[in-house]
Amino acid sequence: MSERTCKHCGANDDVNLSKCGGCLKIRYCSRECQKHDRDRHRPECRVIMEARKLKRTHHQLWDAVENENLTTLQHLLTNNEINVNDATCWIAGQTPLYLACSYGSTSVVEILLTAEDIDANQAETDDGCTPLWIACQNGHAPVIELLLASSGIDVNQARMDDGCTPLFMSCQNGHASVVELLLTSSGIDVNQATTDDGATPLSMACTEGRAPVVELLLASSGINVNQALTTGSTPLFMSCQNGHASVVELLLASSGIDVNQATMDDGCTPLSTACQNGHAPVVELLLASSEIDVNQALTDDDGSTPLYWACSERHTHIVELLLAVSSIDLNKGCQGWSPLRIAQRNNSSEIVQLLEDAGAQ
Repeated sequence: MSERTCKHCGANDDVNLSKCGGCLKIRYCSRECQKHDRDRHRPECRVIMEARKLKRTHHQLWDAVENENLTTLQHLLTNNEINVNDATCWIAGQTPLYLACSYGSTSVVEILLTAEDIDANQAETDDGCTPLWIACQNGHAPVIELLLASSGIDVNQARMDDGCTPLFMSCQNGHASVVELLLTSSGIDVNQATTDDGATPLSMACTEGRAPVVELLLASSGINVNQALTTGSTPLFMSCQNGHASVVELLLASSGIDVNQATMDDGCTPLSTACQNGHAPVVELLLASSEIDVNQALTDDDGSTPLYWACSERHTHIVELLLAVSSIDLNKGCQGWSPLRIAQRNNSSEIVQLLEDAGAQ
């Protein structure tokens, strides 16, 4: 029977219908019809009224969280019928705890975590970010400390779309104090990589040049300093490519570093990419490594050496640094083009002179 008809006799809109004063949903054409239907409707009416009351209470909970009204929040949590994990009042399935962690509202988070039924790991429905994840992204260290101390917290729970963990986000954004907290937490997986490109927290910190974060990661137990992206790019490669000399220095001092580990697609080494991009301070650090292969060339049809790249890109100072290495191959080039020949084609007179003085042909 339609809601636009009398619930008892079925009279339609042609008569004057009135809503039940309790549930405000069921309609009657007269007081007599409402009276006759009372026993049937009373249980239904109570359910609707309680649901409406609970909905109002949940909205009050959200308002208390958003406005940091601690007194109201504590009072609402004493209501046994309230769902502290309710995710229906906000966008993308975010819970009150998620919202508080996003804002960095330490006092609100502390109160919410005392709730008996709180789910500290409940993620938003949009991309699966947890309260811990959003707090790490925004660098809210006091909130993170509370979450890590809560029972059942999953410190490695990642975002659904790319597998990005709370530690990864902290490293990406350079939140060293947050990284320090996470690394001391039980069960942390310091090498957990993203699912889209295989980036680890260390590789991301190296890419972004976050030296304080890199230092913390390198000191952590179980760190894999050579764990590469799906392309084969290592943390050292990424820091060399972007010219982060302070990060490169930290990596070169770490145990087990493979200074010559190349990318999988073309065999480009950390030294090659540093030479190509003109990062002289990085090149100087790499050349000081006893394990460096100064002549390691690309493995694709190119076959370019670090010296060839430096000459091709007109990086004079880097050419000088390379020529000072006794084991340098002066003539190894690319597809018949020697370093000297490419320098001549580029009209790089200073580089040509350096190569000729060194005996290049």
